[in-house]
Amino acid sequence: MIKFTDAEVEKIYQLTEQLTGTCQSGRYRREILVSNIERRMRALSIPSLDEYIELASRPGKEHQELLSSLTIHTTSWFREEPHYAILLKKIEEFYKAKHPRPFRLWSSACSTGEEVYSSALILEKFRLSHPGFEYEVRGSDIDPVSVRAAERAIYYREGFASIPLPYQGLVLMGSGKTSGLFTLDPEIRKRTRFYCGNLTALDPSIEKQDWIFCRNVLIYFEEKKVVEITHNLFQYLSPQGILCLGHSEAFNQVPSGFHAFGKACYGHAPKVITTKKDQSLVESKVQAQIESSMKRVLIIDDSAIVRRVLRKLFERRKWIVTESANAMEADQMIASQGFELITLDLHMEPIDGAMWLRAYREKRGKAPVVIVSDADPKEAQEVFGALESGAQDYIIKTALNQAPEEFLDRVEGFLKTKVEDRVTKLSAVPSIMHVDLKELKAPEVILIGASTGGPEALSHLLGQSFNAQTPPILVVQHINESFAKPFAERLATVSGLKLMEPVEGEVLEPGRIYLSFGNYHISVKKDSIGLRLVKSDAEKILGHRPSVDFLFREASKFKINAWAFLLTGMGKDGAAGMMELKQRTGSINFAQEESSCVVFGMPKEALGLGAAHFQGNIEQFKALLLKIPTLQGIAKAA
Repeated sequence: MIKFTDAEVEKIYQLTEQLTGTCQSGRYRREILVSNIERRMRALSIPSLDEYIELASRPGKEHQELLSSLTIHTTSWFREEPHYAILLKKIEEFYKAKHPRPFRLWSSACSTGEEVYSSALILEKFRLSHPGFEYEVRGSDIDPVSVRAAERAIYYREGFASIPLPYQGLVLMGSGKTSGLFTLDPEIRKRTRFYCGNLTALDPSIEKQDWIFCRNVLIYFEEKKVVEITHNLFQYLSPQGILCLGHSEAFNQVPSGFHAFGKACYGHAPKVITTKKDQSLVESKVQAQIESSMKRVLIIDDSAIVRRVLRKLFERRKWIVTESANAMEADQMIASQGFELITLDLHMEPIDGAMWLRAYREKRGKAPVVIVSDADPKEAQEVFGALESGAQDYIIKTALNQAPEEFLDRVEGFLKTKVEDRVTKLSAVPSIMHVDLKELKAPEVILIGASTGGPEALSHLLGQSFNAQTPPILVVQHINESFAKPFAERLATVSGLKLMEPVEGEVLEPGRIYLSFGNYHISVKKDSIGLRLVKSDAEKILGHRPSVDFLFREASKFKINAWAFLLTGMGKDGAAGMMELKQRTGSINFAQEESSCVVFGMPKEALGLGAAHFQGNIEQFKALLLKIPTLQGIAKAA
């Protein structure tokens, strides 16, 4: 049996998003995708995921099998049957209108063809009793394996029972070697055709359709992508055409330009257009509605090459991109339009990025800012200075090519202001404002984990003169490896703590701060002498090394009085480890509350699990840490 690491599972989800455009986070995750990949690897006797992906990424049969493995296949004959009653009514209306062309139907996510042939059975029966009526049916799917199965049109007898009795006469049952199988009447098959196609990249040559099925597939896409797909499909509808979604995908609020017919069926909203000018006005309004749902980014960089790379990246996700080669141009653009995001180069003339950022924040500019930087340790201090001056994140320029989707996920992650509801209400975790300091046990060690937004948060949290009485502090911050040591040095400087080189088994001392300087984990253990540093090159956890989960989990194996803090960051690293700390030790756990996070990801996961004892903001956490010597005094007196 092949056992995937957490990092490999994440890689499978990322590959799914890259190849299919579907969302693989939160409620959209499907463990079946992992099982499908495992099945293909076993079939080919390939033990390594990377080796399999390398093979399957090349054009050929296995690439097609990969697409099939990363696609959810849930289909059946006459599924959601009420839709077919509406379809028959639409066919009758089309016939009465005496159109000179065939009735056109498109199943835009047809899987193995059952939806296509269910529709074709209705159309063929209608054709046989209505002279002059003709039809064309097309089916498309991203999965070439399913498309080939649909083209073969050979199905198991079990599916025959789901076909309504009036249409069973158009089905041909197998005998002899084909016993237990059935296919469709040749008249049906010659009027149907199939091809591979992706809903996120539709073919502009497609003719106007009288009926489009897009059922039970949109649930796998993010809301923004759903809006984009449905608007695109609408462009292929004839004036009286119907777009049919799955029952579970019906719009809560019918979008402008759409008209609801019930049962998750939609058509063009009635409108009166008498001139080309009217038509142009309507099209402009539709385009404006689409653009209003899109995010806008301003790229400030004096390098045309970098601007071009960033533009292409953002346009992948349908952002509206504006470029500026210098700070003055940027100010003019910001004055005339709003942006959800700004990317900023630090080295520009005549005003550098850091100076521009400070002025932008002083003018109460609120758009999140991402620094675009070179992977040069010498530039690290400038980057950290910008983060402390109001930037939300930074990206190393090499990552724009090496990990483009990760970059896009990060920036879109900290733009989200709403979080999904959980069974465990996050508000049930008390605020740190309600902490009774006399009831807290002084910590032997302080453990802190952070990711996106962490450099700024940590600088504020520890940006005070601590002293020799402060318990040892271990910090795990997800950061580019070339920036890790400069960041540790800066954090030691602002905190007044002594930075220690991580050495396996070293005894931890008060007044010291410990961070990973590279691609390894750190944590703490306890023996008869005291607390000792753990340094490990164990596998990545959730794609991270160092990992916050490792920091917390290793500490949970010992009876250590720890205070553990989980700060802003995308993903869920640290949440499970914090839960183990809570269950196994007497640690006190703190999670940063939503409104003060750049990305409320990691703390949200911990709060959702019930792993945190308290939640609060950075200023509250700092005030608590500065009272530790007092707490030690209380503990001794008790």
